[in-house]
Amino acid sequence: RSARRQARTMSAGDARGGCLAVCAAAAGAGAVVGAMLALRAARGTARGAGGGASAPLRVGIIGGGVVGGGVVEILTARKAELAAAGTPVEVVAVAVRDTSKARDWVRPRGVRLVSNWRKVVEDDSVDVVVEVMGGTGTAGDVTFTALSAGKHVVSANKALLATRLADVEAAVAGGGAGPRGVEP
Repeated sequence: RSARRQARTMSAGDARGGCLAVCAAAAGAGAVVGAMLALRAARGTARGAGGGASAPLRVGIIGGGVVGGGVVEILTARKAELAAAGTPVEVVAVAVRDTSKARDWVRPRGVRLVSNWRKVVEDDSVDVVVEVMGGTGTAGDVTFTALSAGKHVVSANKALLATRLADVEAAVAGGGAGPRGVEP
């Protein structure tokens, strides 16, 4: 079975923790943003649940390459539009391997650029972790750490799902995670 089809089989869980949204990697940054907003619509956020829909969805991005930079650009360009639609979004931090490397995207004011992904995943103010670094090693650590902390995770990482789907399902179910959305 394809990773996308396998991902669609994840559906059980309760409403206490984070959830996992999977999007097609080939669709790029737009699909990642769509999956992230689907999480907001389906579940709210840990901070926003008590504070209504006007609480911003605070996003931490792991990976600042083409897709990660595209997510930052889309969310920045659509910030006012998303807020007017009742879904304010704020990018809080982006984790990259090398913070001194020139980027193909402009870091918005107030967005932290860090070299340690744990600074993003373990930040209590981050509601959603967007994993767009790829691979299965560190990307798996990011995903499992975020899920066990009750955070929502958005990923386009089909390699991780193809090789560790049972582990991801167990982390979601065991961590008190809620329903997962799949953005084709």
